[in-house]
Amino acid sequence: MSRARFTVAGVNRINEAWSEDATEFLIQLQVEVQQIGVAGGEALSVTVASPEALASELLDDKSIEPGRGYLFMRDYDEPSVVSWLERFLEGAGAADWVELMAYVDRYFDSA
Repeated sequence: MSRARFTVAGVNRINEAWSEDATEFLIQLQVEVQQIGVAGGEALSVTVASPEALASELLDDKSIEPGRGYLFMRDYDEPSVVSWLERFLEGAGAADWVELMAYVDRYFDSA
């Protein structure tokens, strides 16, 4: 079976929180994934956060924050997020949606 090609067809900001100096941010995205040349697609929930935002979530020694669905970066750059997600999708080596979603669901939630 040959590999299907998938792409990021769109990114929508659902929610975002920024510090005054913009070093601490948490941005919730809905990412539209589409198979190239095929109508329709799927949505993924992705949260992009700075290390400072993660540190704010872990204020005491007993804090636990799961990492599933998160991407961490120092400075928010949407084209870099899209580029990373494109490479991530390509890395799945999926032949169809079922294979792609089995791969993606290990890291992100379908929206």
